[in-house]
Amino acid sequence: SNINFGSSQEIPAPGSWRGVEDRATGRVTIQDAQVSYADTGLLVNGGTIDLLQRLVVNRSNVGVDLVGSSPATPLAEMTIRNTGIAVRASNSAATIQNGNIEGSSFGVQNLSPSTFCIDAQNNWWGDPSGPSGPVPAVGCETQQAAGTGSPITEGVLFGAFLSTPSDDLDAIDCDDGDGINDPCSGGNTVGCDDNCCLVANPSQADADGDGVGDACDGNPVLRVSSDPIDLPDFGVVQDAVVAAFQSGT
Repeated sequence: SNINFGSSQEIPAPGSWRGVEDRATGRVTIQDAQVSYADTGLLVNGGTIDLLQRLVVNRSNVGVDLVGSSPATPLAEMTIRNTGIAVRASNSAATIQNGNIEGSSFGVQNLSPSTFCIDAQNNWWGDPSGPSGPVPAVGCETQQAAGTGSPITEGVLFGAFLSTPSDDLDAIDCDDGDGINDPCSGGNTVGCDDNCCLVANPSQADADGDGVGDACDGNPVLRVSSDPIDLPDFGVVQDAVVAAFQSGT
């Protein structure tokens, strides 16, 4: 099942809490989790990543920060959006694949490009043209990232990038192609749009019926008034806020 890590503040913002951290001799196994409003979604400083799959980081200063940690397995199917830096690596080598890296000031920042390589091929960078970046002078990548998607630094392999966003790989398409915005609800999984494209949720469970699947429903709360007479209007506003949170807008 999906696990959500977020801020306890009533009005959260990026950096509202430190985030998930693994240091020194720690080991990381994360699958189907979401982190929001953190300073760093996941910091691995000298620790070991055994498994990192389908991590979603949204509205944080840094998505994933690798410091002296070179995972032996790919960081797969991650979705990192609306961050200052999606992935930052120092003295670390890693493979990042089949993910969505968009809406970030930096997609992948390799702080040690002369000695370490980040293989970030087969990812969606927020635009069909691929990532953007400078002409490399050092590092494992010799071609310039000439797209208009999230920027990368030197020392980041980007070839064979995805021209459309990576789906969550469950059986329900993000868009069923009927031209109607009709998220799955009531247990229906046929003839409707995936109600949580960021995380695999084959059941399409939506306990509160707001059109945002339980796997993506972070339940952010917008409080405008404490007057009971206003309560009937809050449901409509709340659902709009949740939908925006899920979509990353």
